[in-house]
Amino acid sequence: MKKTNLSRIMRKAWEIKKKDSSNIFSECLKMAWACEKVDRMVEGLNEMANKDYHINLGVDREAKAVKKDGKIFFRIDCFTLNGRYKGNYKAGYIQDGTYHIGRYDEINAETLEWIG
Repeated sequence: MKKTNLSRIMRKAWEIKKKDSSNIFSECLKMAWACEKVDRMVEGLNEMANKDYHINLGVDREAKAVKKDGKIFFRIDCFTLNGRYKGNYKAGYIQDGTYHIGRYDEINAETLEWIG
């Protein structure tokens, strides 16, 4: 298991604090930890996209976290060799700090397991 980079989390918390000084620093730290969780999930999905035999759509694959309607959606976008979009694999979403798996999701981004 990869160690958590605490200095990166602290730097992110101070960046959040500088952007909005009305925030209490403990809230900034919570936000920074949430960002770290999202970053770890995206890194794990990138590794999974290149190793898992279930993911066979396209040649180039890129994991993304997209924020929409107060939720953070995870997906793996797939492209052909010349860069044309081929499709994507859905991997759940985060709402109010908790991870959810939707009805049509193929991947569990938290455990990095294929649901399919």
